[in-house]
Amino acid sequence: MTSRRLPVETDRDPGLQPERTRLAWRRTTLTCAVSAVLAGRQALHDGGASGA
Repeated sequence: MTSRRLPVETDRDPGLQPERTRLAWRRTTLTCAVSAVLAGRQALHDGGASGA
């Protein structure tokens, strides 16, 4: 009886994982940028109001 081994694949096929990761980081960066712009806009808008 001989033992059969599955062939070891030396070349890794990452598929679309790197692209998904890159797109996720782009969405995160865009969300942070938009949030910062909106927060700055709100701070400027509220900063000019008189506190009466």
